[in-house]
Amino acid sequence: MIIPFIYNNHNREKAEGVSISLIGNTNYIMESSGKECRHTDCTGLQIAIGANSFRNFSGLEIAALCNANDSTNGIAIGGINWTDSFNGVSIGGINCTDLFKGVSLGLINRAKGNNGFAVQIGAMNIIKEYDGESRVLQIGVYNRVGNRSSPFINFYNPKN
Repeated sequence: MIIPFIYNNHNREKAEGVSISLIGNTNYIMESSGKECRHTDCTGLQIAIGANSFRNFSGLEIAALCNANDSTNGIAIGGINWTDSFNGVSIGGINCTDLFKGVSLGLINRAKGNNGFAVQIGAMNIIKEYDGESRVLQIGVYNRVGNRSSPFINFYNPKN
């Protein structure tokens, strides 16, 4: 269902292109039974005042309230960026992810773990479970990687 500039549900196996919406952008497909819908993929530029929500997103997404995806590859800009797996640049008030690789700029940056080089810049930066192999740079008032905390600057290089 698409209500131009209000709410966009692309309703395709893989949505591509540019979408601008007040409420939000999603991509759900109703199963043939008519009782279930499933979240699908999206590539491109998604802009919403409300929220963007996809299974796998690649590209640039901007939302005033929230970007919520299973997987994000690219750039996410929003009040809250919430994803299971993130690879790219996340800019927001609160950035939360389970598996993180890239750059995160926000008031609070929290990752359950990392799977590559990670940079976090904000007031509170947390990587709960460190992978033991990657470099991590944190700049903020409170920085924590695994069980190691350091105020202001925390650089972790496993080779040293």
